[in-house]
Amino acid sequence: MAWMQKQGHRWDHSTRLICRYQRLSTRFELIVESEIRDVSVPADAEITVSTQAQSSRVNQADSTVTPVIAGAWSQLVLRKHLYYLPQKIDFEISNQTYRVHIWPLFLWRTRIICVATGRVVVSECLDVRRRRSIIRWLYASFIGLLRVLS
Repeated sequence: MAWMQKQGHRWDHSTRLICRYQRLSTRFELIVESEIRDVSVPADAEITVSTQAQSSRVNQADSTVTPVIAGAWSQLVLRKHLYYLPQKIDFEISNQTYRVHIWPLFLWRTRIICVATGRVVVSECLDVRRRRSIIRWLYASFIGLLRVLS
């Protein structure tokens, strides 16, 4: 069982939102990854460049093969220790403000909402965490019921 739970969500055509939760320290992180061809790379972004061997361009004049460089930048948008308390946290992606609602106790729930429109952008950030919390809650309820009945 991994201590770090991680799930990615497609934000738009070239951007991906990665949600991470560390169970031991209750640290919740949101990371935005985007392709490097985007014009607006933030100053504090971490840039990762990798060469891909399968995609290459052939120069017809001197018949040399040059690899196409595909890169991505990632930016840590939110890092917060939850301490098992429900929280509402505002953060910003591409000059747009969003709010994440986190209910970490018995029934884990994380939802990202656009502040300007009120539209739910991501209905559940960590599906695995939600599923495990529901199973754990049902198990505790069943055991409690058996104790009361016996």
